[in-house]
Amino acid sequence: MNIQKYTKEACGHLFKHFERAKGKDGNYIKFGNRDIDLSMTCLNYNLAPNRGMTQSEYLDKRLSEVYHIKKKDLNVLCSWVITAPDDLPPETLHQFFHAAYHFMAHRYGEENVISAYVHLDENREKGHAHMHFAFIPVIYDKKKERYKVSAKDVINKKELQVIHKEAEVYISKSLKCPIHLLNGSTKQGNKTIEELKMFNDRIEKERTEFKELSRINREMSNDIFKKEEKIMELKKEQQRLKEICRKMRELIKSLFPDLMRLIDKERQRQRERQQEKDLSLSR
Repeated sequence: MNIQKYTKEACGHLFKHFERAKGKDGNYIKFGNRDIDLSMTCLNYNLAPNRGMTQSEYLDKRLSEVYHIKKKDLNVLCSWVITAPDDLPPETLHQFFHAAYHFMAHRYGEENVISAYVHLDENREKGHAHMHFAFIPVIYDKKKERYKVSAKDVINKKELQVIHKEAEVYISKSLKCPIHLLNGSTKQGNKTIEELKMFNDRIEKERTEFKELSRINREMSNDIFKKEEKIMELKKEQQRLKEICRKMRELIKSLFPDLMRLIDKERQRQRERQQEKDLSLSR
């Protein structure tokens, strides 16, 4: 057994997978690229009540009856995947899923059940028959005296700790034989999901930080490049001005040699006065 939570946006494709809907190309839609044996699809069945409407229509109907925050990231659907145990006698397969359905429907309220499709056509070589028990996570808010949608309150830590054992006891009593749901995979299942979510959250955070650092790096690189270009331009201009000054000096020297000698002498005197001044300040 393992649980997943979904937003309303994800439900459409998910419902199509549950009911084995066909796409525009006439082929069955595969959710998550699972292997489906279409020759066995006719054996699938839904244990939820026939309400005379689609899964999406009933989802909308039930959501209109209970309080929920209208935001895109709200998880409005939970889905338990209940897999038949390895040691389950083949003749009790349908009894197993009926018992599992009644356990879940009583636990979460049958009025909140969207569907409970049993798949017998999926991953036959790699896995086993399983049921997708899809429901709206509704809980009674004692403080505000109303029912509300809250996946985090319905599927909380305590629920994950006890549900496997309680389901095992209930189904074992119904079938009058031991049923083992708590195998090694199941015991680690929810922990793996939580760890995977934490890992994905960390990856997403690091990806966001990397994008931001990349943006800052690009901006800084562009800024440095522009400044380096400006420095190169200024150096070229400085060199050009030096060359102009040199040519002007040579021109003046050729036209007014006496004036240039006077200028040079004045410069020499200024340097000497500055040296004397520096010497006197150092004493």
